[in-house]
Amino acid sequence: MDSFHDEDNNPFAGSDHLFASGIHHERDASLPPELQSSSLIFGDDQGFNAEENGFREEQVGEIQGEQGERVRSSSLQYSINEQDPVEQNEGDVDNGEGEVDNDISEESDDQVPGYYRSQFDSDEEDQEGINNQAGEFITITDAGHIRDMKGNKVIAYTINYNNELEVRRRYSEFDSLRASLVKLFPTIVIPPIPAKHSVVKYFLNPINAKNDLKIIEKRKRMLTHFLNGCLKIQEIKNSIVWIKFLDPKISWIEVLNSPPVSIIPTSNLLAPPLAPSKPSPLHLLLPIPQSGTINHFKPRDEDLENYQNFKEYEHLFKLYKSSTLPLSQIVKKQKRHFKGLVKDLGELGAYYNAFSLEDNHDLSQGIEVTGRAIDMNFINSEAFAFKILTSLEEPILEINQFANETLNVLNFRKLKEVQLFIIDTTIKRRKQRIDILQNAQEQANRLEEVLKKNAEQSPTIAAAIKRLEEGESINKISPWTRIFSGKTNKNDVSMMNESQRNLEIEKIQSEILKLNECLKIVVKDLYQVNNAIEKSTNSVLTYYNSKWKEIMIEYTESLLIWLQDNLKAWEDAKQEIEKIELTPPKFNNDDRVPPHLNR
Repeated sequence: MDSFHDEDNNPFAGSDHLFASGIHHERDASLPPELQSSSLIFGDDQGFNAEENGFREEQVGEIQGEQGERVRSSSLQYSINEQDPVEQNEGDVDNGEGEVDNDISEESDDQVPGYYRSQFDSDEEDQEGINNQAGEFITITDAGHIRDMKGNKVIAYTINYNNELEVRRRYSEFDSLRASLVKLFPTIVIPPIPAKHSVVKYFLNPINAKNDLKIIEKRKRMLTHFLNGCLKIQEIKNSIVWIKFLDPKISWIEVLNSPPVSIIPTSNLLAPPLAPSKPSPLHLLLPIPQSGTINHFKPRDEDLENYQNFKEYEHLFKLYKSSTLPLSQIVKKQKRHFKGLVKDLGELGAYYNAFSLEDNHDLSQGIEVTGRAIDMNFINSEAFAFKILTSLEEPILEINQFANETLNVLNFRKLKEVQLFIIDTTIKRRKQRIDILQNAQEQANRLEEVLKKNAEQSPTIAAAIKRLEEGESINKISPWTRIFSGKTNKNDVSMMNESQRNLEIEKIQSEILKLNECLKIVVKDLYQVNNAIEKSTNSVLTYYNSKWKEIMIEYTESLLIWLQDNLKAWEDAKQEIEKIELTPPKFNNDDRVPPHLNR
């Protein structure tokens, strides 16, 4: 037994738990037997090959949209024991970050990230690798063991780009790529990736949790969606981080420790939203709002319209998030129902086939065709259960994750708005302080004029004026005098002399100059953020509409074909059974035959 490094997926990593170092069990990775069924249910979905200690996915595909061509062949390869990886990771509704880098100008809708466009827009679109305008696509063709720099055995995914180059990356590298994209692009909804293994999964199956073929197959599908989604977003495609990720000659550790990733500020609020890797000195002076203040601020009058618009966006995506989660649970129940039906049909078919071995040839033939029809139901139901996973459950989970990521991007916009509110409020308060100091000075000047007029009549007033003229500070007044004057406040303008007031006014005016520059920066940032996020959220909604249409079409056609195939199997069985001619049994007249049968 080799030591298997936990690396990517272990929720106990970094702790003293038993599973923190990872437990690995070497096993035969050969795949279950395959079956044939209607290829329309899966498209050309998958053909698998056992290969060494891992596995290889021969073909990857998805049913295209209503305008896409559909291959209607009569066979399909599929693993009988393929189970649902999502079901085993229930509760793993993933991730939450989303971010942007390049300038997003107010141009036509052609600038909308292509990932969110309907998959029905292209007749020649690749089924799993979503082609972009240049015909580019990415597939994950393999997942197998490699040795890392420490000699630990880890799982790496082979990425094929345009059938021209291949690079192997681990799950943790996909995770860090997405985290980097979130920081580089804070105003774009970054496509989600599958979640890490749940803690429950490790408790239920600690030995094979990381090696589970079903989990790896699910990750291959969803990571392929993630990569092609990123490929469709022009800002990401042109990013040096993305280019280096697909370069097999470059170490990913070096990319994470070099610009632009290494120079991004810890908070995107301290950097330009469209160029986080190029922060200005003023951006580093901006305040970072506390999360508790995000819902307790009043937007400026000129920002009220945008505030209301994005509040509606937020409500809509919260509704998507809350409604798709129970929908996903219902789909899982439906899939479990079909899996239970598959098990029952398998047992029933076996009993019929065994019963067909009776001596009566005609009757045996009828029983055999009935068992054959049940077997066809078994095959079709198994294929349909898998189709529910790939065309219904996983897309709904992806829609839920997109809603969560979109809410994170909208939350970033709200933080920028709070940032603007803080700076604007601070400027107003500093101006109020200047007004208070100036009013106090004016009152002191008026008082001084009155005192000077009465100085000739009062020696005491004349002595006080003399001390003021000599610049004697109020701080030099006798401690006994301060005792009776009560506690003093250093911000109390009445206790300041003219030079102190002027010094503070000069200091505040200098602060206001910097605050005004910061205000201009944040106003510009918020304007860019509003435009960029509005385009991104509209693109997500466009993607939602096309995705729901695709889901409904695929599910409806899959259900129709499942029903048609089953009906055809029973119609064929009926025709065979109707050909059977049964003759009543003949009994001899003896004591062993009941009297009522001797008539």
